[in-house]
This record gives sequence, C-alpha cells and structure tokens, in this order.
Amino acid sequence: MAQYNFEGDYSNVPEGQLKAIHQILKNLGHEKSKIVFEPVGQAGDNFVASVKRILVDGENGSLRIVAKLAPSNEIVRQTMRSDVLFSNEVIIYTDLLPKFVHMQRKAGIPEEELIKYPKCYGYSAEAPNEVILLEDLKPLGFIMLDRFKPLPNDCMHAILKSFAAFHALSFVLKQREPETFDRYKTNLFDMWADMSKNEATKFYFLGIESNVLSVLEDPDHINIARNKISDTINQMKKIYKADRENKYSVIVQGDCWTNNVMFRFEEDKLADTILIDYQASRNASPAYDLLYMILNCVDYDTRKQHFIRWIDYYHEELEKSLSHYGLKVNFVYPRDRLDADLMRYGKLMFGLCAFLASMLIRKPEDAAKIQKIMHGENFFDKAEELGVASLDAESKKRFRERISGYLSSLIDFGLL
Repeated sequence: MAQYNFEGDYSNVPEGQLKAIHQILKNLGHEKSKIVFEPVGQAGDNFVASVKRILVDGENGSLRIVAKLAPSNEIVRQTMRSDVLFSNEVIIYTDLLPKFVHMQRKAGIPEEELIKYPKCYGYSAEAPNEVILLEDLKPLGFIMLDRFKPLPNDCMHAILKSFAAFHALSFVLKQREPETFDRYKTNLFDMWADMSKNEATKFYFLGIESNVLSVLEDPDHINIARNKISDTINQMKKIYKADRENKYSVIVQGDCWTNNVMFRFEEDKLADTILIDYQASRNASPAYDLLYMILNCVDYDTRKQHFIRWIDYYHEELEKSLSHYGLKVNFVYPRDRLDADLMRYGKLMFGLCAFLASMLIRKPEDAAKIQKIMHGENFFDKAEELGVASLDAESKKRFRERISGYLSSLIDFGLL
C-alpha cells in the first residue's frame, strides 16, 4: 500500500478498492495531494456498504469526499447483490439525476428549486471492488438526524416535496421520452423482485415474523400479524407483476429512512434537504416511497396526527411540479389512484418495514455485531443471531413499539 499517498483509517479497505480510489483521484489531478481517510458515522448507519470520508488537499485544491465501498465477502455480496445495487447508484448519480436537473432548467425552474444531490467524482464498477466517490455534504452544513427519534413535521414536508419533484420528472420523462424511461426501468435492478425469486428469502421473512410474534403483547395485533410477514414474498410477486407495465409507476428513491436524508438548518430553521442513497431505486408506484418513508421516519402518534395531511400535501406538490411541464395531475396521477396504490401496498409494506425495523432498532454496539456476522466466514451458521431474541430489553421494547405502530397506522388508515 506504500504506492498510495494515503493516510489515516484505510487499513480495512481492500487493495482493489484502494487502487480504484487512487486512480479516480489521479484522474482528478490529485495523485500527489495529501489524502486522509476517516471513519464515517457509527455501526447501524449503513448495512449494505462500508463508508469512509476522504480529505484531499493539494496544489489542485481540496476535495471532501464520501467513499461508498462494496463488501468484499462473497457470501454477503451474493446475498445483497452488491454489484447491481452499486450499479443502481451509478445510474442515478451519473445519469438520471443530471438528466432530471437538465429537464428542470429547460422548464425554467429556479436554481434554488432544482433537485439537489451530491456530486459524483468517479466510480469503479469492477467486481468485487466497486466503489463510488461522492461529494461530502457535511462541510456544506448538512447533517443526519437521530434515527431513533421521529422526524419533525417540517422535515417530513421537505421530503414529501422532494418526492413530488422527483416523481413528477419521472412522469414527464415517461410521457415525453418513453424509450429513455424504459432504459432506466430496465437497467435499474429491482432488489425486492429479485428476492421474491429466492426461496431462502421466504425463510428469512418467516424468521422476522417469529421475532415479531415473540415481542407483540396486544392479542389483536398478534392475530393480525400472524402470516402477514411470511406472506411478504407473495405480495412482492403480485405487486412487481402489476407495476412492471403500470402507467402510474415511476422511478422511486426506494429506501427513504432517516439516515438516507440529510438536512441543513439555519438558526434552527430547516433550510435545505437532500435525499441520498439510491441503491434500491427502481420502477414502482409513488405510493411505495410515501408509505416506506412515513412508516420508517416517524412514530405512530405523529403519523396519526399528520398522515392524511401529508398525503394531501404530496399530491398538491406533485400537481405544482407537473404544471411546470404543462401536465395535469388528474390525468397523470389522480388522487383516487394514489389512494388505491396506498391500499395496494399496505400488506407488503408491513412485511418490508418489519424487516427493516429488525435492523434499525439496534444500538450501535448491536449493529456492529450484525455487521461482523454478515462479513464473517460462517454467515449462515450464525444467521440466528440476526434475530431480536438476544437484544436487551430497551431494544426489544423499541422493536415492539415500531411493529405495533406499523400495525396501528395501517389499520387506522385502512391499509391492511
């Protein structure tokens, strides 16, 4: 590793990825710059990729970079389909998002309202050393909020507005450049559709259902939850088939939970919002993004208070966004269709959110154990340790409250 001008925390980065990073930085004119690696966040912030912060300083200026590194363990790579998930991000950051911004500028959208995203400095798609280097948003004042706390209402509105702009552009592209839209739809890997074909996924969701039933206390919730999560694979197959050629489907962000959104505040007032992490992007209903985000970013009491208004607000913002391109929301994505899609996604979303909750409720030290197991040699031998049974009382309580909150919300709004 002496051939690289690297310092800091890079000892656990595989040689192939170091080589790729070196080449990208060399192409940017930073071969002789001082390059320092730093850790990012804590365990539980990111399960799919390893993340490093890279500080670059030299005669050609300074860069602040976040490097997302694919796992090198072959079992983990196959289980998570790391190659194609990284391919999704490359497509979104280097192709789709620039395309969307170009469309916005052409429509006369003010600069301050353009879709924002971190700049991509380069990437390597060579397996098993995939890496993508993105602009570090932290020096610009962006932060992540606490994943254990519900997002404030102003943050929720900001995400919904971002969704409306993103989905509207997808609808516009679908109408005006159908071949281009179809290219994105075809090239973006659908993780859930792929998982639905794998028999092992069914057993994994059976395990999640067992975890859920073991922590629930309300008899009604236990009866409702039984067989719902284990049926997730069947729900995936039905929805994938229905959405594949659905005229109301768009390219979705696909994984919008608290850690995949960054916010910038000015004197405690929300000033800007940026969605990040597009590995799960694919063709699906806008309802997927909405339900996934609302269920995973706030608690039950907050949803109960704001859910209907949030859906109204999203549709109002979608109407505004579409109007910039001469389109009417009632023809493109009418409200009754949105309501029907929310209903259609309810059962599937309960299973997916239960799956996600089993990871997101973990304290950093517990998440670190999971990551160690996932990247170990005997992954399948220790798979039972991925369950919640070994967690402390506080984490189990957090899991129970999440699951109960999902059920209560989905029942309240007629989505189960």
